[in-house]
Amino acid sequence: MVFRHISRDLKLRSLWMLDNGYLPDEIQPILNVSDRSVRHWAANIQDFGNVIRPQNALHGWPHTLTATQIHAVIDLVNASPEMYLNEIRDLLALEHDVLVTVTTLHDVICAAGLTFKLLRRQAME
Repeated sequence: MVFRHISRDLKLRSLWMLDNGYLPDEIQPILNVSDRSVRHWAANIQDFGNVIRPQNALHGWPHTLTATQIHAVIDLVNASPEMYLNEIRDLLALEHDVLVTVTTLHDVICAAGLTFKLLRRQAME
């Protein structure tokens, strides 16, 4: 079967049918779900008390820099906007003992809303 979104109600209905004597081979054509999916939903009910698994808190890649290190980067850029990214990288390596790429620093600065235009104005003042 092709991947498709199956509503919570349909999942609960298939488990109800399974509990009330329907065979997995009978549930499959009626609700158009695979018997493997029904087994997964039954396992989720036993493990989590719900047919839908809870979201994983650790979703995606972990950040390279902590909040303190990001704040230090932003403070460095605000204090001296004429600094090059490789100089900021070296200061981070010395003060915070973290190795980052220039691209990561650029992404952090852009995410903070510090644009080239804004930094150029600060450097001119």
